[in-house]
Amino acid sequence: MKILKWVKLVERESDFWKNYMMISSTGDIKKVFDCTIKERLTTRRGMTFIHSMNPKAVWNCSLQIEEKLESNPKFTEKMNRVFIESQKKLLDINKQLEKVSLSKLTNEKLVGLYNQFCEAYKGLYAAFHLAVYIDSIEDKAKGWLLDELKKIGQNKDFDNYFIKLSAWPEPSLLQKEELSLLGIAVKIKTKKGNTDQLLDKHTVKFAGLPVVNDETKPWDKKYFQAQLGKLLTKPQGKLMKDLMESHSYRSQIKKNQLTLFKELKVPQLIQNFFHLIGLSTWIRLESRNTFALSHYASRSLFREIGRRNNLTSEDIKWLIPSETKTLIFTGRLPSAKKLNERKFASVLLFRNGKHIIFEGRKADKFIKKEVEELPPLSIPDFIKGAIAYTGIAQGVVRLILSQKDVAKMQQGDILVARMTTPEIVPAARLAAAIVTDEGGITCHAAIISRELKIPCVVGTKFATKMLEDNDMIIVDANRGIVKKLKM
Repeated sequence: MKILKWVKLVERESDFWKNYMMISSTGDIKKVFDCTIKERLTTRRGMTFIHSMNPKAVWNCSLQIEEKLESNPKFTEKMNRVFIESQKKLLDINKQLEKVSLSKLTNEKLVGLYNQFCEAYKGLYAAFHLAVYIDSIEDKAKGWLLDELKKIGQNKDFDNYFIKLSAWPEPSLLQKEELSLLGIAVKIKTKKGNTDQLLDKHTVKFAGLPVVNDETKPWDKKYFQAQLGKLLTKPQGKLMKDLMESHSYRSQIKKNQLTLFKELKVPQLIQNFFHLIGLSTWIRLESRNTFALSHYASRSLFREIGRRNNLTSEDIKWLIPSETKTLIFTGRLPSAKKLNERKFASVLLFRNGKHIIFEGRKADKFIKKEVEELPPLSIPDFIKGAIAYTGIAQGVVRLILSQKDVAKMQQGDILVARMTTPEIVPAARLAAAIVTDEGGITCHAAIISRELKIPCVVGTKFATKMLEDNDMIIVDANRGIVKKLKM
């Protein structure tokens, strides 16, 4: 059997442009943080892409981050500052795109705006990449914690301790949306605001959150009205209590961590590890939310570039930025042969400081040589994963693989997905439990399940392959087990 150095991380459908921006930004880790990842890989066939990692390269990068943190205790602060600054730049460009009349811009100004958007989009990745490559830090923090908990007979509560020690107090954009809508409900109950005006402002700010790709519909005012309607069925006192508890929960996170650090006598370096893990978890989630808002805001930009050349925005997203600029100025596209090869198969590889693109037969050959998948493992009678939030739930399976599947979700169903994203959060709010193929105890699904207080098992690898709609299952998130029930 062929031994492969690449390990598959995720498989999705999305456009070529997004994949290119991610790979081409990988070298920024060195520029911004003086850390290097030797290589990373994205392969595509049609609209389907697979992100893969080289475990050795990831581990080496993580060790570099670890060294930075050991020599500079304020490294986490730098990482946070870099992310916040780059996020602000991208959100500012989003606002500019919403206000400007693109059809009135000259080609030169359109290219200038496109350049600004691409640079801001790419700039968000530096901290995001770093937040992904912290394997050695997570391992050492987990190892230390498990050893200490064994000494006091609390090792069965490892997940709860780890979650509390690595929590991050800053809410994500998705959480800010929920808090904002809860605040609107309180204002309406206390007659302190105009419903339409409040919802209009809320919609402008958060409509793009589910737009992880161009096929995803944004949340519109009608959607937010429906969510607000559910909140308004609650008594005023309950809404105010929920709002206060949400704010106090955030302020309590640091206090709880300080208490646990003291109780467990956590060394300063391990404390720094936990802070970095918490920040990294938040950055990964917040980056996805911010990218989603930018996908929504930039739709008009890609449409305008396409309109000027009798192309669709989808056509434009098969181009890399330099090709798009050439198109705007000269009206020339890469050859039809080149684009057809790119659409058939492509490899986006970062290796030794350079990003490389293979297309067509060259890409196909690379994929077969280096990353062709091994034969699938046999699927057992039950599946096991990591415990994200404890509890036991029984219910009917709903496979939620994209936004269009959300409509089939009913109250009390079990949400089964490859991973959760903002577009399927409405389904999560109805779920009795969540089960995912991907992720660990700090992933998006884990965070959502803790907020909703529902059982959650993540990282099962093949829940979406083993389970089908209408299967009756039991989710035992006390043991990390999911099992079909015989009918």
